[in-house]
Amino acid sequence: MAGRIKVGQFSIDINNNEFKQFSTGTGVRTYRKYIKFDPDLSGTVDVVVAINHIDKGNDATNISINTLAENVDREGFELVMTVWADTNISGLGCSWIAAYG
Repeated sequence: MAGRIKVGQFSIDINNNEFKQFSTGTGVRTYRKYIKFDPDLSGTVDVVVAINHIDKGNDATNISINTLAENVDREGFELVMTVWADTNISGLGCSWIAAYG
């Protein structure tokens, strides 16, 4: 098991054109953000992602959200945020913990 941790957070809202799709439309919509570790981490790296805030859109009746870390390595990871169905959100934030060593 890893011996050290690094933490961080990321948030985004509809002022970002790529995220604006989360506040309109239906179906599956995904936003990806590369998170770079500075400096690079050592050894095996595991990342856990958790939602830390949701700004619900005015027309939202359902909130269906998935967040996860993909392509994790010593340099960073890809934070993936996905909504589906008629989910309508104006902002989303995630915290992450990287365990390494």
